[in-house]
Formats: sequence, C-alpha cells, structure tokens
Amino acid sequence: MRWCKNQLRIKSWLLMVFLMLFFAVDISVSASDVLGGGASFPNPLFQRMIEEYQFETQVNVSYNVMGSLDGYRALKMGEVDFSVSEIPQSVLVKSKNSDLVFFPVTMGAVSLVYNLPSRPVLKFTPAVIQSILTGEIRHWDDPKIQALNLSITLPNLPIRLIGRDEQSGTWFLFKAFLDRYGIKLKTLSDLMITVDSSEMVCESVSKNMGAVGVTEWHYAQEFDLPVAAVQNRSGEFVIPNLNSIRAAAIRSDEMLQLKELGLLDSSVSDAYPICGYSWVLTHRKQDDYRSFKSAQELVRWLSWMTHQGQLLAEENYYPALPYPLLKLIEKELAKITHSGIVLF
Repeated sequence: MRWCKNQLRIKSWLLMVFLMLFFAVDISVSASDVLGGGASFPNPLFQRMIEEYQFETQVNVSYNVMGSLDGYRALKMGEVDFSVSEIPQSVLVKSKNSDLVFFPVTMGAVSLVYNLPSRPVLKFTPAVIQSILTGEIRHWDDPKIQALNLSITLPNLPIRLIGRDEQSGTWFLFKAFLDRYGIKLKTLSDLMITVDSSEMVCESVSKNMGAVGVTEWHYAQEFDLPVAAVQNRSGEFVIPNLNSIRAAAIRSDEMLQLKELGLLDSSVSDAYPICGYSWVLTHRKQDDYRSFKSAQELVRWLSWMTHQGQLLAEENYYPALPYPLLKLIEKELAKITHSGIVLF
C-alpha cells in the first residue's frame, strides 16, 4: 500500500515538473519573440507592419524608438534583436570586421516643415537652409527667402528653429545633403531647440507660429504641416512626396550596387534631393544572442518586413522598396545563421 502511494507521489511530481517545463518554454517563446529599436524615421510604418504581422502569425514583435546611435548600441549589448538607422554602416560601424548584416527596409524623405499664416509652399536652396540653421537669417521676410518666393508675401515673424540631436539618422541625412554642397553645420543658431524624435519636431512646429523644423515626411503628413520645395542637383525645386522619393531611386546602377547614400542628392530632375534608406542591422551569427527558435522568428520577421510588409508602405507615406533591391536583401538575410545553419 505504501509502495503504491510512493508511486503516485512520484508520478504526480513528474507530472508537475513536466507542466512547469512546458509552460516555462511556452512563456519564453511568447514573452518577446522579436525586439527591435532605433530610428524614429520609419516608426509609423513599422508599427503598422507589426500590427499586421502579429495578426497573421501571433508572433509578438516590439520596436522602440531610441535614436539611430542608441539603437546600434543596444544591438551591440544584446538588448535588442535588430536595430534600425539612417546612418550608413561605414559611419555607424567603425570595425572593418563587423559581424553585422546591413540592408534597407524602407526609404523616405527628410523634409522642412514650418508654421506660417496661409500655409505657403516655400522654395529653399541649400545656401538659404544653411543661413536659417546658423542664425544668419532670423526672420521669415528676409530678402534671401523673399527672393526665392517672389509671389508670396512673407510675414515679419521671427524664425523659431526646431532641430534633432546628433544621434538622429534624420539629422545625419540632412547634414549629409548639405555637405554635398560644401556646407558644414559646425555652428548652429543659439536659438535652436533640440528635441528627441521626428514626431516631437512636428508637435513643436505645429504649436509655434513661425517655427521651422527638420523631420521625416510621413510626420509632416500626419500633422498636416506644409513642406518646403528644396532645390535639387538639376536646379529644380521639388517637394517631397511618393513620386519624388521614388524618382530618387530609379537609377539602376545605384539599385545594383546598393550604395549607402545612393538616394541622396539625385541628379534626376523630378527627384526630391534629401532621401535615404532606413537600414536594418542584426548579427550574422545569432548563437551568442538568442536561441535557435527566437533567431528563426527574427529572420522570418525581417523577411516579411522587406517582402510582404512592403504592401503596407504607400498607405503610410513610404514608397515600397524597388523590386531590384529584394535580391540584394535576400543575399544579406542568407548570411544570418545559428549553430552553423542558415536561417533564411
């Protein structure tokens, strides 16, 4: 009789251990299947992608806005599975022996938004943009701005500058564009207010008459702010929109070579000049960072983002990635391994 009771206790104990292990594994898989962090530039599109992906797969994906550089640091520390940046790999990653894969997930435009009576569409040259940002031009009716916008009566309002910090990929693209014209923003206006995200730029501009800021084009649409037409390499003044961003990506040589700043300062006449990719970074060898199963989930998500997820791009004010890029992206995805096994 005692023997039977001992057997029952042993079986009960084994069943309890089995259930604990079963539910522990289940919890570890579902708690945070894929975690990313980085740039605010693509965040609105990412949140829509995550919503759709989770509905289709029941896989839990999170993306936290923390800035391009902090996202990269979090990836190096193993705090996120992938990071996103508009800053090119050659600038972001100093080591030539990097273990990272690096490929575009979306593209967009850096726009100049402002808050003025009557919402005029203004024209800016790189030189005038420099003068505004350095504080040389401090009022909207300055002769340099007026000369580019003769049909518009500009108000005698002080210019309030809203900028991003140096860790921002958006700000990097903006400075890289001006650098093409020999313009170095070494000394910015002492009146510039610095905020932490593209969304905060638009919030600040929308609340302050006379304000001007630098932000990703999606946010300008979301906050219903006017955007400036910027002079491109061909001498044309072009506003950011889906067509002018696409035009920056039509050169086949840039598609085949996947140049890091290939969309910037395009010579195509109808291209908006301040465009760039958002780049995904993750580790080639996933062994030291996550389990085989979670590494598989990461690669499935990254593949979905760059393929099926592109169907959601244009409704969120981002052009879909050009088709020629997909083969190049797939080559990068095929470099991701765990325990020597290719995950793509």
